[in-house]
Amino acid sequence: DVDGYTKLLIHSDTSNGSTTFDDSGETDHAITASGNVQHKTAQSKIGATSMYFDGNDKLTIADHADLDLDGGDFTIDLWLNANDVSSPSLQSVFAKWRVDTIASYYLLIHPTAKLRWYLGNGTNTFTSVGSFTVEDGVWYHAALTKVGDVFTSYVNGVQDGSTVTFSSFGDNNLPVTVGGDDADSRPFYGYIDELRVSKGIARWTSNFTVYT
Repeated sequence: DVDGYTKLLIHSDTSNGSTTFDDSGETDHAITASGNVQHKTAQSKIGATSMYFDGNDKLTIADHADLDLDGGDFTIDLWLNANDVSSPSLQSVFAKWRVDTIASYYLLIHPTAKLRWYLGNGTNTFTSVGSFTVEDGVWYHAALTKVGDVFTSYVNGVQDGSTVTFSSFGDNNLPVTVGGDDADSRPFYGYIDELRVSKGIARWTSNFTVYT
């Protein structure tokens, strides 16, 4: 459901091959598609379609205060289904990051086929490489919550790794990207569905039953 905390929400519930991407969140951010990204009925978790990325495309949302997550509680959550966790060695699923930027965050698939969350401010970094192994062709729900200074990552509603206490991580003026990063250096291969950014709330504070 959309509420006042929902700052970005991409449902992907449309027709096969559609290249129109809408934000159903509170602000209705413009979403720019590049490359071959499109909605596909071949795989979907909720609704008729999911977003398909073939490694040569991404979605871009311009920098906005809604997506500056420093300074309060938040939740990032999405469904993902990878096509090839081994190629390339790093795959950026969701990011506000570039290699030369010190204040940034991202979710990527690590070379060990684990999900890796990162936040950094140039002095301190929070990095969580979970223990859950991602397999090709399987849907996973990934979530990161922040309550105060405590970050917790979840896979399929189960805490993945230890909680981490981390102070301010700063912000940058980069766009948010889905299915790749701003430098086009870590493309994602696979499907993403129901991507949501919630600001001002940790939607889960312990293990939970994932919505389906």
